[in-house]
Amino acid sequence: MHRTIHCTPIKFHAPQKLVDAIHEEAARQGMNLSEFMRSIAREKVGLN
Repeated sequence: MHRTIHCTPIKFHAPQKLVDAIHEEAARQGMNLSEFMRSIAREKVGLN
């Protein structure tokens, strides 16, 4: 059974260089930032 979890966006402060690097990696993988962050979260909890 799949369960949908609705949540609000997470905001955090980070150095601009880190933000730029995350955006660049997301683009390299053909994802927008939200998709990229979700893929990292899924990987961390073993859903990939």
